[in-house]
Amino acid sequence: MVEQSADAPIAMMQESVGVLGLGALGVALIKRFSSLGFDVSGADPDARALQAYLATGGASAAGSPLHLARSAQVILLALGRGELHDAVLGPNGVAAGLRPGAVLVDMSDSGPEVGASLGRRLESRGLAWMEAVLVGETAAVVAGEATLLVGGDPVHLGRCEHLFAAIATKVVRVGRVGDAGLVASLAASASLLAHAALCEALIAARSSGIAPDVALSAIEAARPEISSGFVREQILSRRFDVGRSLADATIDVDRALRAAGKTNVPALFLSTLRQALALAHRQENGRGDVTDLFGALEALSRVKISKGPSLQNDEVASGH
Repeated sequence: MVEQSADAPIAMMQESVGVLGLGALGVALIKRFSSLGFDVSGADPDARALQAYLATGGASAAGSPLHLARSAQVILLALGRGELHDAVLGPNGVAAGLRPGAVLVDMSDSGPEVGASLGRRLESRGLAWMEAVLVGETAAVVAGEATLLVGGDPVHLGRCEHLFAAIATKVVRVGRVGDAGLVASLAASASLLAHAALCEALIAARSSGIAPDVALSAIEAARPEISSGFVREQILSRRFDVGRSLADATIDVDRALRAAGKTNVPALFLSTLRQALALAHRQENGRGDVTDLFGALEALSRVKISKGPSLQNDEVASGH
């Protein structure tokens, strides 16, 4: 693991940097690099996204992915799910215009399998491919305080270290291309599983006549290693809006199950979590947020987790 302090000097390279994808992550990357004096430009395979970016005062647009490839030496791919393949290998994709020695860094939502497959194809052509998975919110990128999980050849990592240092205070090299995305999914699944288990504990407490906020405070005192901030901020407060979609959480768990399926690990807890997510998808009053999972647990148990006096078991949790 390589850690960078927020005040560490940034190696200002003269090479040009391209950002492909002008969604929240892509715009955050451009803002950060521009603020540090990097020669950065952006493009998007969707002309509407490009126009929206320009309409908000965005500068340094390169036009098409092909134009971006012809001008940049390192290209960060900040694309949405389903966009990566065509943006790289399509008729106007970046692969057709890459300069010798250029490096592609996959920061997209396409998943480790897609990125790893593309990486192998491009590396067979002598092109460099890296993977950098953002952990946390895009606001951390603008502040230069992000955490990145990185996969790929260490030689390529050396080419990108100054860029990663510009946006992240912590960079963890995981292994091969695809490994960082898989570890990110495993981490997200483990975290969700832990939160679900804690919610079940609070449901059990409430059904026994103990107010959930009192039970949570007692659990925190007895087991300080348990991370309870998420449950306190999202469930007890009844916010139910963490900003991560239920669909993305399901994809993470499916990846974790596929990885476990390659071994003799039974994955009992992940399998149960996957069943609970399926139940959450079927909720009539669901919002599509990952916290729908906890609403589904409440509906199933007919007990609502919230502050205040305990509820009787026959009180139905009537949604969020």
